[in-house]
Amino acid sequence: MNMLDDAALEAFVKALAQARDYSSVGERLRQTAPFKEGPFQAIIWAFDYRLVVISDKERRRRWGAYAPQLEWQGGATYPPTLDSVKDEDLALWENVARDLNDPLGLSRLHDLLWERRHGSRPDLHARAAIEAYLELSFGRWGPLDKAHCLVRALELAQRISDTGLRDKALTRCIYLARASLTSERPLPGVVVRLISAVQALSPQSTELDSLSQDAEAAFSGNPWVLESLFDLKASRTTDPKQRRVVGEDLVRLWRDVAERNVGVARFAYLQHALELAHKYGLSDHAHDIKRSIQGLTNEDLQLSCTSATALVPTDEAERFIAWFIEPSQWENSLLRFGYYGPPGGGHQNRLARVTQLMADHPLQFLFPKAIIGAENALIRLASSPEEHKDVALIEDQALGIRIWGVFAADVLDRIRAKYGEPTVGELTGFFKTEIISEDIAERVARALLLFWNGETDESAHILVPRLEAIIRTLAREIGLPVIREPRGDCPGGVKQLGDLLHSLSGYLDDDWRRYLDNLLVEPVGVNLRNRVAHGLISSVNKQEAALLIHCVCFLRRLELRHSG
Repeated sequence: MNMLDDAALEAFVKALAQARDYSSVGERLRQTAPFKEGPFQAIIWAFDYRLVVISDKERRRRWGAYAPQLEWQGGATYPPTLDSVKDEDLALWENVARDLNDPLGLSRLHDLLWERRHGSRPDLHARAAIEAYLELSFGRWGPLDKAHCLVRALELAQRISDTGLRDKALTRCIYLARASLTSERPLPGVVVRLISAVQALSPQSTELDSLSQDAEAAFSGNPWVLESLFDLKASRTTDPKQRRVVGEDLVRLWRDVAERNVGVARFAYLQHALELAHKYGLSDHAHDIKRSIQGLTNEDLQLSCTSATALVPTDEAERFIAWFIEPSQWENSLLRFGYYGPPGGGHQNRLARVTQLMADHPLQFLFPKAIIGAENALIRLASSPEEHKDVALIEDQALGIRIWGVFAADVLDRIRAKYGEPTVGELTGFFKTEIISEDIAERVARALLLFWNGETDESAHILVPRLEAIIRTLAREIGLPVIREPRGDCPGGVKQLGDLLHSLSGYLDDDWRRYLDNLLVEPVGVNLRNRVAHGLISSVNKQEAALLIHCVCFLRRLELRHSG
């Protein structure tokens, strides 16, 4: 059916007259006879599409100017994608538009028909849509909705190269922006959107610079709006010097904001200033900001320590520790020690636990989470759900590893108490394997003896480089590259430990590989190797040293399978 009957047309006109925006037309029609069960679904579709703003280039590439409201797994959408709307439905839109006087209905129907390039003169649909959008900009709607209409009108006029309509739309854009700036409460969403549209669609406008200056004055107390305006100003120039000046103004803006704030807010604003310094290539400013960030103390950041207590029944803890001590020889106890794990549990169990946690406590993962490390360095910023999940998985595993460290230290003490201290030679013989050479094994033996004598920091400093050597030997014996070639000014050398652990994927049990990665090199995790090697930890405690010994005991039990 290519026409609305009288009842349907009357209901449609009434819905348009009462609508507060495009989507509310569809809402009203779904509740109105004859649209509930009638053959006029395409009319409802027309108002359920979502206009994609011109700055959203990714969605524009995927959908064009109009995107469906909903999309399901498998590709189904509501409404159907605009390019799949049938010819009879396009004819319905065209015929209904002929009977309308309301600019709301005319703008949407003609705009959709233009996007489908319907008819022999699709440009006429674009022109009709532009006129309707311009009329809406004088109507009852608020400034933000009017701005949306004018931006679309200007875009359509540019698409069809109609200078007359473009000038009309441009004049209205400038007028509405200035009207908002001179109002009691200027609306940044109106002003910035209109300036951005004029700059993108009519960059030759002589009003741009003065309008931008007026906007900067009006929003001088809002750094976020000023940043948007400065970014637009920078993109209007091709002069590197002018662009640098804009960048310097932005960096100063946020450094001033940081100085007016305290605690973590100051850190966050300095970090943002640092990002802008990098964006605009201001290496000197970046260096200065880094010095400011690393100079912040815990008192400046207003950070406080939090702790939690987990109670484990004594009899259960004793049974757990006793399992490691049951054998009749210290060698077997250390073997059991190395076989326990991987601490922190398997990845799939953690994934299920974290997924449930995110479902049960969504607010905890709604806001960005900043991970700050040594020297106040921003290690990671989690914003998206996937980023939050990745960080939560790492932190969950790290918690399990640290809990195991408490028991690991006790297990090692109990082994010594039961068997006494083996000699260096006996321990060297125990740790020597295909991938642990005798000289490395001797260093590991002395590290274990230092641990038993309370020298945990010294023990850890002996173990850390030997652990890396053992893992490098493991990778080399498997046949994986352990060196990197020089590239340009970057010299060659051995691969870093993180790269080696990543390359072992598929060769080493993945849950154990993840454990080694979290324990030794993951910045958000326990990260013991990096914290010790880079001097980021004042003194390694007993539990941390016990974790490193457990790591060696695990590696000691690995065997290489030789072909032939």
